[in-house]
Amino acid sequence: MKQIPYNVLAHSTVENTQMDMLDILNQATDTTGVDTASFILDLITWVTGKEKREHIFCNNRWILKPSILVDTMISRLLSFDFREDEKLITKNGKKIWQKYWVNDSIDGVVFYYNPMRYYLSIFVAHNQLAGKSQAEITRLIQDIFECYFLFPQQYVDRLDRYINLQRIDFKRDYRYRDEQELVLIKEIINIAPSSIVGKHYIKVDEKDEHEEWDNFDDYVYMQKYKTEANDNAEFVIYDKQLEQESKFREGKITQEELDYYEKVIRVEIRIKDKKLNNLKSDLGISKELDNYKNEQVADEFFSNYAELALFREPFYCIKEAKEIINKSGEKPKTKEKLVELITNINEYGYTYTQEHYEYSSNTFRNHIKKLRGLGINPLTFSDSWKDKQGNIHKTTYTQIPNFIQKQNCL
Repeated sequence: MKQIPYNVLAHSTVENTQMDMLDILNQATDTTGVDTASFILDLITWVTGKEKREHIFCNNRWILKPSILVDTMISRLLSFDFREDEKLITKNGKKIWQKYWVNDSIDGVVFYYNPMRYYLSIFVAHNQLAGKSQAEITRLIQDIFECYFLFPQQYVDRLDRYINLQRIDFKRDYRYRDEQELVLIKEIINIAPSSIVGKHYIKVDEKDEHEEWDNFDDYVYMQKYKTEANDNAEFVIYDKQLEQESKFREGKITQEELDYYEKVIRVEIRIKDKKLNNLKSDLGISKELDNYKNEQVADEFFSNYAELALFREPFYCIKEAKEIINKSGEKPKTKEKLVELITNINEYGYTYTQEHYEYSSNTFRNHIKKLRGLGINPLTFSDSWKDKQGNIHKTTYTQIPNFIQKQNCL
């Protein structure tokens, strides 16, 4: 990948051309767990210097007013290492392929141009975000437009008024010990609640959304919770090593970067534009990156999403969980109910057990509360597991740390 010229980094607190990726990742500059951020630049308003887009009525609908100046500047931009690509999106309930233009030749900063809306999304990776304020990130982007894309100074100078934070991702990474633990983690994820946040966020298997990808399981495993519109937030869990192996095969990362993510499960909370807007209107939190580089804010997001699905307590083998219940000070009848409850969750999943519980919904909640009061996560793993070759083994783990909790992560 092309390196940004040195003068582009002159305003940066970290000279990434002189630092190895592993050094950057190991820095403790950002304890918030901010992984990536995306900014959006409306090319029409930026180039024209107007705060609002102009529309005309044509063929019974309103369309953007044509602009020779805007089209000329976009053509100029796309002449710098942009390539045409496409992705599958869902629009009005139908899956369609949407074309876009992408430039990923600059280390840590990727540009996506949407020709349908004249929007330029600017994706900034961790190695460029670490230790920087939004003002420094904006300055970095201005320098790229000036020194790499060779845009006239008049546009560069006013870019800061038209670039807006569109999305921010918080991450936690957990390094599993061996194949057995990975299999058990996947089992835990599979039996987790099928919906969270008042049932508005539904658990989906990423493979189901990419049925046309025959080799999907070869390079990524992902589970996510999202709304139907998918414009507020996402809670996502995936195998970071498999994702990095895919990037390594494509020549996008080095062997050192691949090695760093060996046996790593990534947990992300992705806060999107609508959620950022809601937080601005409801709580007065402006859409500035600096407002979200705060450890308490990050912890709050994980509490509001990840912990609703996977709770706080460590995960136990079902056999161990039963022993803890039977040794507790609960009444014999209560012990019996708790053992039955945790057994059913292990076998049928949390949601199915909740929906078919023989007692009231209040009793279900009370029994879950009792389990957690004993330090038991309602989600347990089985006393046997199957390896990649299909061989069955006895589970040797009695407990697995809760992999979404900060203290257990890298």
